[in-house]
Amino acid sequence: QINPRRDGFQLANAFLEVGDFDESIRRMHMKKLSRIAFAALAGAAMLAALPAAARPTPIRSNHVWNDIVQLERDVNRADARDTISEREAAGLRAQIAELKADYNRLKRNGLSPANARALENRIHQLRARLGNEKHDPDNHRG
Repeated sequence: QINPRRDGFQLANAFLEVGDFDESIRRMHMKKLSRIAFAALAGAAMLAALPAAARPTPIRSNHVWNDIVQLERDVNRADARDTISEREAAGLRAQIAELKADYNRLKRNGLSPANARALENRIHQLRARLGNEKHDPDNHRG
């Protein structure tokens, strides 16, 4: 009569004695580990290959946000002191709101240097426009 427990153990012992079974399992595990290790090394190499300036950083992101908030304060201050008209202030506030929306959209994936530069350029354009609006005598937009 065949006993599966006894016969199964005998078969397993026969493989272990020969060494083929144990060696094939060892090779299978080594292949898996080498694939995982290769993927991890490749990922680390790609991350290290990026120059530091190309990586999104919270410092750059905070700097851009602080510039937007400061511009908004300057517009509110100029409106409160009546150095610009309500209509001019409303136009500038609308553009600042668009700027904030773009900032929040771009910040989700991390602010790249190119995105930060584009936002800073828009901030500088709005700041120059605020200066022009303060010094124009007609109190009209544009």
